[in-house]
Amino acid sequence: MQRKAVYPAARVHALFGEMKQQLRERDERHAAESARLHVELEKCRADLNALRAAVLARQRADSELVALHREAAIQRAERTERTTQPLN
Repeated sequence: MQRKAVYPAARVHALFGEMKQQLRERDERHAAESARLHVELEKCRADLNALRAAVLARQRADSELVALHREAAIQRAERTERTTQPLN
């Protein structure tokens, strides 16, 4: 017993052709969106790298400032010790 076709073959081929076209269009949109997101990601990475460099530079400057303050305190302490010694 042969089954009766629900849709004519030409109609099925046309539907599949439309679906393939829709898939191609969707693929193109997704590829464009993916490319846009990759560009945005690269910009974010560049911003992150710049921020990281700025933070590291600030940390180095802060460390240098702390060292300078420490050195100044040591020098002040040494001057104070010299001036408070008895003059025999």
